Amino acid sequence: MASFMAFPSAVNTSLAQLQPDTQPVWGLMTAQHMVEHLLLVVNLSIAKFKTPIEVVTPAEKLPKYKAALMGDFPLPREFKAPMLPTDSLLPLRFAELETAKEALCKGIDNFFAYYEANPSATNPHPVFGECNFQEWQRFHAKHFTHHFEQFGLISS
Repeated sequence: MASFMAFPSAVNTSLAQLQPDTQPVWGLMTAQHMVEHLLLVVNLSIAKFKTPIEVVTPAEKLPKYKAALMGDFPLPREFKAPMLPTDSLLPLRFAELETAKEALCKGIDNFFAYYEANPSATNPHPVFGECNFQEWQRFHAKHFTHHFEQFGLISS
């Protein structure tokens, strides 16, 4: 699995292949929903939301979950994020896929700028609890890989 540090160029390469009619290998998302979903989580990692993020994992299980995050295991197919609807999609925020792609690339730049300015910052992930820069990088690498495989942009 590639490091998230290498992802800006890898993301651009993968996103260039993504078209509005690209169909997923699994799941309900459209191409634009996937891009906007990735942006949502990147923004979550840099505290762009005003409402507190609820960690749904019991505290006693967090060390085990963190160990899995930092391990080499990929995110499973059809994983349902506990904070998102399971049978419907969130409304789209952008008018078109290209605008969403540009926003995602800007979000990645913002991620690196945020942690450069705040190197000891931690922000909560709903499943993994408080995550630092290294942990968020690891999560994003796994998360982007998961969704890029979902749309056939990369192979495992």
